[in-house]
Amino acid sequence: MVAATLSSVEVHARETVPVLFDFITKQRNGDYLGEAVSQLQHFLQAATLAQKADADNETVEGTLLHDVGRFIPDADEMPPMIAHDGTLVAKASHKVLGEISLRQSGVNEHICQLVGSRVTAKRYLTAVDNSYLL
Repeated sequence: MVAATLSSVEVHARETVPVLFDFITKQRNGDYLGEAVSQLQHFLQAATLAQKADADNETVEGTLLHDVGRFIPDADEMPPMIAHDGTLVAKASHKVLGEISLRQSGVNEHICQLVGSRVTAKRYLTAVDNSYLL
C-alpha cells in the first residue's frame, strides 16, 4: 500500500513540475506591475537572490514560484475569505491562491507555506528594518 501511494505521488510530481516550469516560461514578456522587468525576470531575480543567500533548494523553489497565484486561470472565481465570526474579510489573494494551487498540485508543503506567507513576512521586514527596501 505504501509503495503504491509513493508511486502515485511520484507520478503526480513528475507531471506537475513540467507544468509549473511551462507556466513560468510563458511569463517571459508578462508585465510585472508596470516595472522595468518582466514577470519572468521578477521570478528569476527572486530565486537568484535566494540562491546567493545560500538558501536551501525548497526556499529557492518557493521564491521562484512566489507569485504563481497571480496567474491561476480562475482566480476571479475564488471564494471570499470569511473570518471566524462570519464577517467577509476579502477575496482570496494571490498568496493564498498560489499556496492552495501548489498544495493541490502536490508541491512540497514547505514551498506552499513560503508562497502563502511571503507577503506577511515582507510586511514585517519593511516595518522593522529600514534598510529592507533599499
